[in-house]
Amino acid sequence: MLGPKGLVGGLFAIIGALFLVLSLSSLAQGLWLRVKGERAEGVIIGWEPCGRYSHCPVALFTDISGKQHQAVSSVGIGRSSSGLSKIAYENGDKVAIAYPAGHPEQARFVSNGSQLIMVFIALFASAFVALGIWIIRNERKEMRQEGWII
Repeated sequence: MLGPKGLVGGLFAIIGALFLVLSLSSLAQGLWLRVKGERAEGVIIGWEPCGRYSHCPVALFTDISGKQHQAVSSVGIGRSSSGLSKIAYENGDKVAIAYPAGHPEQARFVSNGSQLIMVFIALFASAFVALGIWIIRNERKEMRQEGWII
């Protein structure tokens, strides 16, 4: 039996767990690509909308068989009042690309920055889970002291 605080704590724990799973999954996939994936060097050729207010850099790269492909970064950059805020990349910049062997259409940018973001999201999500559990335990302790739970 949970009261209002416990429901809030449960919501914190569930949302935190969801973000924790997603960030760890993305982190594991990125690390796997670094270790087992094919590597290529790409060149930034432009930007593509990847959300309502953000754009993601697009890189052109050549796979092992000599065919050219495009890779779109999973990290978008928002608009500023003067246009696109190009914080990370400029056209012509070289970037590291990795993809599963034989599947260049699944290419991803390989950067320490995106991996670091996932680590921070995982840590933040862990704090949400811990806070949710703490809230639930605290409420159950209060309920036990008041005689609601035996």
